[in-house]
Amino acid sequence: MYTNIPTNKLKNIIGSVLDHSHIDDTTKQEILKYCNIILDQNFFQYRDRQYKQSICLAVGAPTSSIFSEIYLQYMEHTTFVDILNQQIILGYFHYVDDILIVYDKTATDIENIIQILNSTRLTLTFSKEDDTGNFLIFLDVTLRIRENDILLSNSAENLQVLTASSLRPLVILQVKN
Repeated sequence: MYTNIPTNKLKNIIGSVLDHSHIDDTTKQEILKYCNIILDQNFFQYRDRQYKQSICLAVGAPTSSIFSEIYLQYMEHTTFVDILNQQIILGYFHYVDDILIVYDKTATDIENIIQILNSTRLTLTFSKEDDTGNFLIFLDVTLRIRENDILLSNSAENLQVLTASSLRPLVILQVKN
């Protein structure tokens, strides 16, 4: 994902986020100055050679994970939320570059949502992974989907049940139903 996040757009996003914060102007300017320095020093190493990633974030750079999270959260709250609110979405979760959207197959056209997300001017590409026999792997957890709940398990001994109503507090991006 890092190589799909444009640093010039990221600088604008950081500026926009700071403009909407309750931070004094001097501190905002200092944060922007340091972010620009970090983003302009965007190096990575491959096979004992140093390279400069000039357009997007570098894979392996210690700051890339932080900057990619800023980018993704900004996109979620400015672009994704509008798209998802027009659909029937039960839950939206993300961790780093993995996104899980919970939806009712009978009421939601997920292919249409993916097409709309991919038609935005983002440098990210969205795809879907179907469940197999009501099982889906998300991160290192097996999700077993039943009629009104989801079973989470990372081993046979560790099984937790999430009922449909318990999904609400876990939603990172609030979408309307």
